Amino acid sequence: MHVIPTLTGGGAENFVAALLPLLDDGVVQPAVMTIYPTALPADSRALTAVPLMRIDRKGRYDPGFFPRMVSAMRALRPDVVHTHMHNGKYWGRLAAIAAGVPVVVHTAHNPCDDHRLVAEVLADRALNARTSAIVTFLEHQRRFLAHFERIPEEKIVVIANGVPLGDVATPAQRAVARSRLRLNDDTFAIFVIGRLQEIKNQQLALRAMYELPFSLRRKLALYIIGNGPDRARLARTIEELGLDECVSMLGHRSDVKEILPAADLVFAPSRSEGMPLALIEAMAAGIPVLSAPWLGATEFLDGGRLGTIAADYDPLHVASLLAQLANAREFLGMRARAAAQEVRERYDIQLTAARHRDLYRRLVDRASAA
Repeated sequence: MHVIPTLTGGGAENFVAALLPLLDDGVVQPAVMTIYPTALPADSRALTAVPLMRIDRKGRYDPGFFPRMVSAMRALRPDVVHTHMHNGKYWGRLAAIAAGVPVVVHTAHNPCDDHRLVAEVLADRALNARTSAIVTFLEHQRRFLAHFERIPEEKIVVIANGVPLGDVATPAQRAVARSRLRLNDDTFAIFVIGRLQEIKNQQLALRAMYELPFSLRRKLALYIIGNGPDRARLARTIEELGLDECVSMLGHRSDVKEILPAADLVFAPSRSEGMPLALIEAMAAGIPVLSAPWLGATEFLDGGRLGTIAADYDPLHVASLLAQLANAREFLGMRARAAAQEVRERYDIQLTAARHRDLYRRLVDRASAA
């Protein structure tokens, strides 16, 4: 049983929604519990075959949600409860322990975020001791978690994120996508994809655009794709910096895969990440990527072989990088082709599902033997 706040939203929700149907091999049988009201993703028909238990927590002042979680777990009697995100990390693990579930797994989707309350630190230490395995995505993140949360390294398992892989975008798909966005051939299009919240740091992309010489800025187009609590602040920054002509906020788009081939570059300016699905999807489509230097970015992009990594978070430095990349399309194309091949070897979600199934079997066998 996977426990997650909802099944629709950002990268973690999309990842779990794509992973769940692939776990079912006749031995491993997945189910999912959502804590808050949710709907199934419109593009995931296979997910309808996975049993869904909705707790429908009505907000902070709904104390009955936790007994409902424990009761649902006791009714299903799962061998493994696998939790995700903040509510899963605390309420999901606590409910699994209360329900007597033999194996508890948690995925740290943002493993290098060190901003926690004292109460959260104490709760983490108590719950980590009762957790069978912590999943993260990169070796750098495993070492950080072991040090910062005082978790034995052998309890932390590295399983790379994965996405359903399509083909590299064709010139015809690129032409259609750019037509939808009314882009001419000379415009260098930059996409920033993700939930609009402070940790995703879309402000860096805006301020880097502002630092570009006006003659170059008018040849670039920045598209911010996503919704979230930072939307109003980003809109104010665009207005204050006079970026209306070169920056577009597209909001939530259900057609990201269709318009992605229009991009010349996908930029992840985040302060902290787990393993950004937007960059994996871009690389799989043959789109060059640029990343801020969050912990693990160098490992994820193989030291810069698979994408460009900014040296720091200085808007001037990022603007200089954007200027260089906008004038290096041939180089970017060569690197993007190499990345597209590498993604198929590392980040296919079928491989991710197989590694999760192997983890569950090992943990259940160990619990049975104990």
